[in-house]
Amino acid sequence: GDLRPTGLTTPEALDMQRQFRQWADAGVRSCSMEASSIGLEEGRLDGSAIRVAVFSNFTQDHLDWHGDMERYWQAKLRLFDWPGLQAAVINLDDARMADNAGKCPKDIPIDPEGPAAYFSTLPVREIAEAIAEKGIPARISNSAGTYVCNHLMYSVLHFFAKEGREVPCGFIHVPYLSEQVKDKEGVYGMALAEMSEAVKTAVLTVAKKIIKN
Repeated sequence: GDLRPTGLTTPEALDMQRQFRQWADAGVRSCSMEASSIGLEEGRLDGSAIRVAVFSNFTQDHLDWHGDMERYWQAKLRLFDWPGLQAAVINLDDARMADNAGKCPKDIPIDPEGPAAYFSTLPVREIAEAIAEKGIPARISNSAGTYVCNHLMYSVLHFFAKEGREVPCGFIHVPYLSEQVKDKEGVYGMALAEMSEAVKTAVLTVAKKIIKN
C-alpha cells in the first residue's frame, strides 16, 4: 500500500471517486473511512455506496463550521439516512438530552465487549411497503438514534446473538396520537386505528416471512 495525503478527513468527492475507481480496478471490494460532518454537509460522499455506518462521537469540535449543536447533529445524521445503508444500531449511549429519569450519558458503550453495531433482522423494506399498501404513511429509518431506542434495540439483538438464536428483531417508531398534536405546530399525528393496523401489518409480514423460510 501507499500513503497519499489529501489534506482533508473526508476527501473531495471527485478525488474520492477517482480513488475508489483505482481500488476497484485493483480488485478491492470494500474499504473503511471517516465520514466527517463537514464532508457530509458539503456532499463529498455523494455517489458513494455505504453499507455500514458507525457513530463515533458528538463533541463541540466543529461549531466554528456548523454554528450550533443542532446543525452539527443534523449533519451527522445524514450518514444514517444514506440510501442503501442497512438499518443499524450502534454500541453507544450518547444522549442529546436527559431521559425521564434525568440520565444523560455521553460517549458510553452499551456493552464494552460487544460489537460496534448490529443490523435489524426484520424484513424492513417489505414491512414498509406492506404498510404503505394499506394507505398508511411509513418510511425506513436507517438509525435508531443514539440513546433510548438504540440502547433497547442493541441490547435485544446482542442478547440473541450471545444466545446464538436467530430471532427477527427490529424497532418500529410510531407517531403521536392525533389528539396529542392539536396544539403542536408542525408535528405529525396519527389515529390509533391506523397505528394499530400498521403494527398488525408489520407483525403479519414478519410471520409470513418466517413461514415462507
